[in-house]
Amino acid sequence: MWTVLDKAGSSNQCERIALMRRYLALFGPHSIAWLLADREFVGGRWMEFLLENNIMFAIRVKESSLVRLDDGRCFQLKSLLRKGKGIKRLRERPARLATMADSLGTPLSFAAKRLGDGQLLIVATNGRADKALKAYRKRWQIECVRPARSNPWRSGPHSATARPGA
Repeated sequence: MWTVLDKAGSSNQCERIALMRRYLALFGPHSIAWLLADREFVGGRWMEFLLENNIMFAIRVKESSLVRLDDGRCFQLKSLLRKGKGIKRLRERPARLATMADSLGTPLSFAAKRLGDGQLLIVATNGRADKALKAYRKRWQIECVRPARSNPWRSGPHSATARPGA
């Protein structure tokens, strides 16, 4: 299911929620094992909608994202990762994006992994942090296959099909 947008770029939170409502009306939340998304698809209202509808998600967030801990203090994720045992400690600190309502009962968990290029991959989830990273890995596999499907003659490291004779 998809919606054609009359603009360049990615969808906004309202557009994503409208599309998800259409999907849920047909298939229900039980049909979604994990909703996986990259950094362009973050937003407090969007994540609140997913929480309200019991949709398990793993959404990549930026290192600079502001989170509010249960004690009310706000931090950038990268500063939480710098302190002590960073990545392990982050998993043990439930929080919300600073743009999310405090009234929601379910805080998010965060999982992080340092990539080979030194960049941090951080996902926000309403599930177990370790399972969220494993699920998010599948999103990347889909991303790598997508260029080959859009152009079957494309060759290169991410293509599933090489051009004949190449």
